[in-house]
Amino acid sequence: MSRNTKVLTLGVIILLVIAGFYYWRAHVLAPTSLGTASTTTPATVSATSGPGTLPTQRTSNAALEQDLSVLDAQLSGLGTDTATVNAIMNYSQNPQ
Repeated sequence: MSRNTKVLTLGVIILLVIAGFYYWRAHVLAPTSLGTASTTTPATVSATSGPGTLPTQRTSNAALEQDLSVLDAQLSGLGTDTATVNAIMNYSQNPQ
C-alpha cells in the first residue's frame, strides 16, 4: 500500500472510533425515562430554586408568572457571572 492510502485508512479508522465514542456517550449515558412527569407539587417550588428545577406540569397564569420570575432571577445571576468572568479575563490580559 502507498503511504497516502495508509494515512487515509488510519484517518477513517480514527473518525469511526471518535464517532462511536460520541454515539456511546450520547445514548448510553442519556436518561432512560424521558416521558415521565415531574412529581414536584406547586407548594414545594420556591422562587429561590436552583437551575433545572422548574416544574413542567403547572400551566395556570400564576404558575407561569412564578416560573418566569424564577427564570429572570437565574438569568440575572448568569449576567452577573458573565460580567465577573469578563472582568477577570480583561484583567488577566491587561494587568496593571
